[in-house]
Amino acid sequence: EAVKKARLELGLTQEEVADKCDTDVRTIINMEMGRGNPKLKTLFRVVRTLKIDARELFDDGPQGDSPLHSPCMPAH
Repeated sequence: EAVKKARLELGLTQEEVADKCDTDVRTIINMEMGRGNPKLKTLFRVVRTLKIDARELFDDGPQGDSPLHSPCMPAH
């Protein structure tokens, strides 16, 4: 959701973001829908292009629940 919101705020199409990030539009669509598993390099390009904080991509709600702190990955 953060990817789509940032893209729309910048007035960019999915195709434009994909071009700027040297990836395909399907990757951007999947990221906007919270699906897929983009390469780390692509993730950083999207974050930089859309001028967003990478943490926003992992925030799962107002409580700050993050998939990085799921039962499969113990918190440090």
